[in-house]
Amino acid sequence: MSDSASSQNNTIQSGEMDLSLGSNVSATVNVSDLMPGEGGKETFAITNTGDADGVVDLEVTNVRNSPSSPGAPSPNVRTFESQVAGYFDYNTHDNEVLLSDFGVDTARTEVDLSGSGVTVTIDLPTPLGTASSGDNFALAFDADNDGTADFQVTGSAGASELQYKEFDGSWGTSTNVSGTSGVTQSNPEPGKYVVGIGSGKLSSSTPFGFGGQVIYQGLDAVNGQGPSDGINDRVLLTPGFSFGPGFNGNASRYTTIDPTNERTLDDVLDFEIRLDSNVDAPELDNDDDGDLFVQGKPTRIEGITGGPHSLDQDETKQVEFIYRLPKNAGNVVANETVRADLALTLTQDQPTPE
Repeated sequence: MSDSASSQNNTIQSGEMDLSLGSNVSATVNVSDLMPGEGGKETFAITNTGDADGVVDLEVTNVRNSPSSPGAPSPNVRTFESQVAGYFDYNTHDNEVLLSDFGVDTARTEVDLSGSGVTVTIDLPTPLGTASSGDNFALAFDADNDGTADFQVTGSAGASELQYKEFDGSWGTSTNVSGTSGVTQSNPEPGKYVVGIGSGKLSSSTPFGFGGQVIYQGLDAVNGQGPSDGINDRVLLTPGFSFGPGFNGNASRYTTIDPTNERTLDDVLDFEIRLDSNVDAPELDNDDDGDLFVQGKPTRIEGITGGPHSLDQDETKQVEFIYRLPKNAGNVVANETVRADLALTLTQDQPTPE
């Protein structure tokens, strides 16, 4: 059994979907005409019309961007700028403050692909340590673009060396970059870092995932400006980046760097899909709770199945589809459209053997 639904103008026109055990339904989502910082939320209901309690899985499939490919960029450098700080995680998306309100500069990140390896240059809003001794940054890489982190480079206030560590199911022990083969560092001026990654670790000729952030423990302390709310101020160095719960190596919110093409909307847009017993406020807020199916960039969560989440016999729940274009996505993705299919499958809930 299969039902289908389509959407236009950022709306899921599907009404209520009925699932029986072993069946699936699908809906097509369509996101376009977004400016950086904008987003939306759509919902549709699903009901278990079968004869037993079940569990629901969801998979994002058939992601397509229009235009499909803008062509190779020139020069071969990717640039990201961020003008806001805030507290961003998998459940909270508010508290954004302009960096200018703190009297600090725009953050700028450059990814240079002109060599055989990759060079990343970050120019921070203010040097580490000017807000607090706990200030730090992290640059994370998914070298083989498989959705799981491979290594990261970190820096902290007062440290003369950057640190390097790898992920293999969990994060390993940190070592100094100067003692790490294939990785170099320089700090040409306060707040500016240049990290070189050799081709043995990261190739400039194949796609990879990249994410970065800097955390200041109170930017208001730098110039005595801006709000003082007791929350760490995080500046995203790549669009919508988050490590995910527990720094668990999930790379779904990294940005894909494709050497052969400029980034597209499906590389930087954030999807978040949840199953909830009721409909939260229709506008984006920090109450987007419910059970998480998947979250991340469309191209990075395609083919990933989220769940299972319970849907009892005769029960109706709401699927919430949330999308956001990060403020530092840049104008390069203007006038583009992303479409994706959401496939839901209901199976019988198997009791735990006693």
